[in-house]
This record gives sequence, C-alpha cells and structure tokens, in this order.
Amino acid sequence: MRSILAGLVLILSFAARAETAPLDKAKAAGGQSMEQDAVLRERINRLRDQPCAGEIVAPGLAANAASVFEFKGEDKAKVARLQEAYRAELLRRAAKWEEELNALRAEYETKISALLPEEKREPFRKVLEYSHSRWAANYNYDLAIEQGLQPLPEKSSPEQQKIRAANIAWVKEQREKQKAESLETAKNIRALLSPDETARLDNLSKPQK
Repeated sequence: MRSILAGLVLILSFAARAETAPLDKAKAAGGQSMEQDAVLRERINRLRDQPCAGEIVAPGLAANAASVFEFKGEDKAKVARLQEAYRAELLRRAAKWEEELNALRAEYETKISALLPEEKREPFRKVLEYSHSRWAANYNYDLAIEQGLQPLPEKSSPEQQKIRAANIAWVKEQREKQKAESLETAKNIRALLSPDETARLDNLSKPQK
C-alpha cells in the first residue's frame, strides 16, 4: 500500500485546484461544495480500502504474498511481524491525520467567526463545538451498532443465533437511546441560538421534497 500520506497529498492537491478553479454558475447553489465532499469521501474510502503491505489484491484475487512466495526459515514469521508493524504505523498516522484535520477545521472556523459581529462569535463557537462533539458520539453509536449486526455464517450454531438475537435487541435499545439523545442535542443547540437563527436552522433542516 502506498503511504497514507500520499492519499493526503491527493486530497490537499484537489483542494488547492478547487480553490483556483473558476466558479461555474451552475454550481453556485452549493453544487461545487457537494462535488468536493464527494471527491473527499471517495479518496478517504480509497485510503481505507488500500491493500495491506504484502497483500496481493486484484479482481478475483486476494492473498498474502507470504503465502504465495516461499520465505525461508524464520523469514515468514518476520514478514508477519513486519505486517503487524505496518498496521500499527497506519493507526499512528491515521490518528495524527485526524488531529491535523481537527486543528485545520478549528483554524478555519476561527477565520469564519471573525466575519461575525463580536457578540455572535462566542455563540458561534459554542454551537460548533457542541455539534461536533455530538457528531462524534453519534458516529460511535453507529459504529457499535454496525459491529453488533455483523452477518452470521450460513451454518450458524444455536449459540451464535442466540448471540445474534441478543445483539438485535441491543441494537434496538441503542437506536432508541440515539433517537432520544438526538432530540436533546437539537434542543440544546437551539438554546444557543437567537429566535431568527433557530428559524433558519429549522428551515434548513427540513427534509427536502
């Protein structure tokens, strides 16, 4: 797999091109931002799905090269340790990248808040800080639920089926909690806004017809 940083370079280079590209009038209603978001998601997904170091991955093929090529003596065990080290380094770089992205977002939100009247900057900061924290909590909910609904093998034992049923019940309970917390989050965000700001937020949050 190419370095995860190479993917970051691709994303940043795209962003740089987007900043200098002329704005198409047909995209003036937010279309350009949507395109940028779509490309960003696609490139992040590509990073996530890249082969591990030493993996042979192609249409119809998936194998560890260490099982295809003949490594002598202790070298095969060394390959496994190197692959584990590679994964650990990926995790470290991903965590560092997330920190950098959070810092970048904070930097640009500070620049955006500077365009507001001074009395509106603190409410702006509080709304964003709170909404971001609730996004993270909701994401963790979804991740836990996804893990709780992993499909069973075609031939599953009664014990596996029992665990699956318990997982489904747990997921239902978590969804109810998630729904209640989402309502509480929306209520708390509205409390930080003026009536006019609340009305605009509610109007933008309406389902699109």
